[in-house]
Amino acid sequence: MNKNDIERFVKLAKGADLAALDSALEQLTGIAEEMRVKEREGLKENIEAMAARAGTSIAELYGKVKAPGVRAAKYRNPANLSQTWTGAGRMPGWMTEAKTKGIDPETFKIKDVAAAEAETE
Repeated sequence: MNKNDIERFVKLAKGADLAALDSALEQLTGIAEEMRVKEREGLKENIEAMAARAGTSIAELYGKVKAPGVRAAKYRNPANLSQTWTGAGRMPGWMTEAKTKGIDPETFKIKDVAAAEAETE
């Protein structure tokens, strides 16, 4: 599609009703996503081929990519045992409230982390 084609397309779109524009947008978005997927696949194949020609692999160059896993809870709210926190990320409201009251966060620490890990599985 060249610049003239795009200009004609825009001129047609300005005269279309909203339903037709929504339909066209949905179709174009689908086409664009398909093209992105194909482009990524081609890029991946090219990179793998380059690595193979160099006598190596992507895994060897970058190591195995570790999938994000579920972290075990390290803290538990004694007032509501279903409320836990891993200690990572934003502090939950119950912990923030306790800290403002001067309660040591270590009092909420789960003693048996192995048991807590088993609960998350």
